Amino acid sequence: MTVSGEKTKVFYDVENSNIIDYYPYQGLCLFITKEKGKRYIQLNSNSKVISKNLLHFVPHSIFLDGFGNFHLVSADSAYQIWFNGDNIDWLPPISYSAFEAQIKPIIGKTDQGVFVQMFKSINKR
Repeated sequence: MTVSGEKTKVFYDVENSNIIDYYPYQGLCLFITKEKGKRYIQLNSNSKVISKNLLHFVPHSIFLDGFGNFHLVSADSAYQIWFNGDNIDWLPPISYSAFEAQIKPIIGKTDQGVFVQMFKSINKR
């Protein structure tokens, strides 16, 4: 897999591996991978692995919220993650319904307030 920017950079080149989701971030790249039936969260700088953690749940995507926090989203829960030196740590999960209602709608913040995406009068005249 290559991620394009100013120039082409190879971040992940492993045979017999599946990339479930990825997110390029400030010269780094965060991956959810599946290798030999096990799922991992991995942080790379170019093709060098900074951190790789085994996951004991089945995530399907990486989400960046309006505050700049990353979340691993699974079918029934979401885990907030952060980079702690050379490690990736995460908080206990919240339910997917709470994630969808409270975190996903936040699209940004300023000194004056927080901006939340709302769909009102959708499919109405």
